[in-house]
Amino acid sequence: MNLDDGPGATKDNTWAAAIAAARAEGVVVVGYVATSGGTRDSDDVERDIGRWTAWFDVDGVGFDVAGADCAGTNTWYAAQAALADSKDAGGDAFVVLTGAGTACEGWAAVGDVLVVAEGGASVLAAVSPPAWMQALPPQRFAAFVTGISADERAASMQAASDAGIGTVYVTDDVEPAPFDTLPTYWAAEIESIAP
Repeated sequence: MNLDDGPGATKDNTWAAAIAAARAEGVVVVGYVATSGGTRDSDDVERDIGRWTAWFDVDGVGFDVAGADCAGTNTWYAAQAALADSKDAGGDAFVVLTGAGTACEGWAAVGDVLVVAEGGASVLAAVSPPAWMQALPPQRFAAFVTGISADERAASMQAASDAGIGTVYVTDDVEPAPFDTLPTYWAAEIESIAP
């Protein structure tokens, strides 16, 4: 969830109810926390994590690590993930790292799920899973693929699977807001992955 580049400045009861309903159905909900590539003030990050936890009772947090220097900021992100764990009722917040890519093996020690590909169809072709990625279960990796036609949907989902990515969201929606509506082929997409 990303309400206002994070949880917002005040609790939104409509969103709180929607999040509670989703969680009641077994959906894992994470709240977006801006990090500015690991340079954002830690007090501001802590405030946002606390708001997601107190106001919305989310299962964890999602940090955008795009542009972060793997070696230089991995410790910073590990500290933020530990902070999220400390605020989680069970002590084990679910942490998603978006923009992680495949170049930094260290992200796997910080996040439960790494979003390794985001963008149009070509992003999947660029994923060449390194050995460290191949050694982990596909469920640890995700991709968000945008601008995919109904005819390209199945091939894109297969390409993600072939790259060792276990969670993929494919949509025909495009930038600047590719997740503001469900894909026109949503029913077919769900049917293709339903047990």
